[in-house]
Amino acid sequence: MRRVKEGGESLLIIKGVVYDMSTWKNRHPGGKSVIEAGIGTDCTDKFISMHPPYAYSYLQSVKKVGYLKD
Repeated sequence: MRRVKEGGESLLIIKGVVYDMSTWKNRHPGGKSVIEAGIGTDCTDKFISMHPPYAYSYLQSVKKVGYLKD
């Protein structure tokens, strides 16, 4: 994920899946700073604790980029 931080993309990891939040961060109800703070990191615990189940479903269908490799 080092490349992500240097490239300016807004990629987050949730449950081992990489999501591109670049177009969503400015519309995020909690503010873009919440997403920017998690760029390039595993945000699974924070995401689950702060969002209802339907938010994860939306994320799965719209923003998925790929899977994190070990």
